Amino acid sequence: MIQKPIWPLKLRRSFADGLVVFLMTSLVVMFLSPLMTGCSSSKLAYQWADDYIVWQADDYFDLNSEQKKQVRTETKAGLDHLRKESFAKFSDFLLETRDRLAQGQADPARLEAQLQDRAQRLQNIFDQSMASLAPFAKTASSDLTLKNWQNFRKEFETKTSELEKKGFDAEKYVDRLKNWMPLNNQQTKSLVQWLKENPFPYAQRLANRRHLLAVFEKQSGLEQNQLEPERVQKTIEAWPSLYQNQQLPEYTAALAAHRSRWLKQLAQLTYTDSQKKIFIGNLEDRARDLKKMSEEK
Repeated sequence: MIQKPIWPLKLRRSFADGLVVFLMTSLVVMFLSPLMTGCSSSKLAYQWADDYIVWQADDYFDLNSEQKKQVRTETKAGLDHLRKESFAKFSDFLLETRDRLAQGQADPARLEAQLQDRAQRLQNIFDQSMASLAPFAKTASSDLTLKNWQNFRKEFETKTSELEKKGFDAEKYVDRLKNWMPLNNQQTKSLVQWLKENPFPYAQRLANRRHLLAVFEKQSGLEQNQLEPERVQKTIEAWPSLYQNQQLPEYTAALAAHRSRWLKQLAQLTYTDSQKKIFIGNLEDRARDLKKMSEEK
């Protein structure tokens, strides 16, 4: 096992439900992390990303030295692909968001519709980025043994159980928003209270994690504790589509309902000119950073 790297606090983030195909999802999530948390430097996150992903891969799969080299090589290649192909798209997204939300104090209904549109657009870009990384995930995982996959199953369940014990953290949920928008104390308290009364579907999310692992193992043949490399590789290649189509219906419904109510709640708040100015500045700073990075040779 390699030593866990020490990370700037804002770069630490739990991985999403798609951990089953580790590299594919972690590359995208590592890139999205500074976007979601408001980390002040996208370049810093990018520079740390390959070390973080290799450490996570080793933590889950217990890699040998040659496997770690292969994961690192494909991680670097995947990150470079993501930088060239997706960073400009995210930059454009942020500027589009600025333009849509910077037109004065919209009425709550209009603002809610704008937020819904932005959330869906961001999800679409995420899905496209995830799909484009399938070739890198295939190569990175090509030399994994049955023991590696068994270790992944064990660690996946351990970490899922740890998430169950922690439970949903309403304060942290609001803190992510505050990294973008400097909410005042009253706004913060009202949002935290709302989340406690209308919690994120956390239990359904964890059930969905376990379900997706079961889907992957069934499709790849790993549920029988047998390794068929070609079948595993085909499953990894098809995973972006499977991941979208095999979510638990009750989870997707609960998630959509919660997001809709949450965005409606955000639209009800009254934002000051100062708050809007800081939010727009954050969007512009991040868009500029990502655009510049996408153009580097």
